[in-house]
This record gives sequence, structure tokens and C-alpha cells, in this order.
Amino acid sequence: MKFLCDFMLSRLGRWLRILGYDTKIATGKDDDKLLEELAELEGRVLLTKDKNVKGFLIRSDELLDQLVEVFSRFGLEPGFPEKSRCSVCNGELERILDKWRCKQCGKVYWEGSHWLRIKETVELLKKKLGLRN
Repeated sequence: MKFLCDFMLSRLGRWLRILGYDTKIATGKDDDKLLEELAELEGRVLLTKDKNVKGFLIRSDELLDQLVEVFSRFGLEPGFPEKSRCSVCNGELERILDKWRCKQCGKVYWEGSHWLRIKETVELLKKKLGLRN
């Protein structure tokens, strides 16, 4: 499943990338019609905070609750994916020894303290969705 997040949901978009979903994030300059057309053209689900846009309306302002809305609505299973994506540019990551590098922008990722926070967020998401670990 591929997503397009409006600018107000850029944090949600970065998290969807981390969790392995191909997610574009709109800039603040994109207009609503352009976003609707881009989502349709690229086969993406448009996630929005704007009630006047044709897309899936995200009601919550809290990240974890936003993730719950998306995962429950589209029947997605949360987990730490083998194929995570670059949180900056949405590029695919490749494994290089004990690190990962974005094939598109070259950003390097490694297992640091942020890794533990990501795993904790995934576990909280599973719990909120009523899934077993």
C-alpha cells in the first residue's frame, strides 16, 4: 500500500516510511486539487487533516493515534519491517554490514537508541490495535 500525506501529517508520513510503507509527503505549497490528482495518478491513499480534501481524514493530532487510524482502517499489520524506507526521502534502504544506507539520498542508518524507541512505538501500536506480541 502506498500513501501520500498532506503537509500537516508529515510526522505520520515519516513514521509510515520507517514502518516500510512507500509514502510521499506533500510540501506546504501543494494545493488540495494537486494532491488529490497526484494520489490518484500514483495509486496512493491520500491521508489528510483537511475535511475539504478527497482522502482519508485523520482525526487525531497524536502520532500513535494517527497510526492506529491508518493501520486499523487499511488492515495493516504493524511490525518492524525488513524493508524499511528512508525517513527523509522515501528511498529504499540497503544493508551494508551493520548499517543501512538509502539508495536514493545516501543517508546512513544504524541501530542506536532511536531503534529502541521505534520498537517501543510498534509494541504500543500493536497493543492499541488489540494484537498479540
